[in-house]
Amino acid sequence: MGGVQGIATREIVAAAGQRNASAVSYHFGSRQGLLLEILARRGAPVDRERGRRRAALGDRPSVAELVRCLVAPY
Repeated sequence: MGGVQGIATREIVAAAGQRNASAVSYHFGSRQGLLLEILARRGAPVDRERGRRRAALGDRPSVAELVRCLVAPY
């Protein structure tokens, strides 16, 4: 198993420099809560940049221009 499912909570805690194995549950409620917080913090700047790029295109952007708006911020 890989990705988010393939890492143990204790590994996440250790990578964050924490010693308390309950830190994820205490601060985020669950692993899912941690993932949602990461997505919210990392996603907001990307969404702002997408919006800025989309607004700069005008009223009738091409499909290619719209795709670039979605992909370029990454």
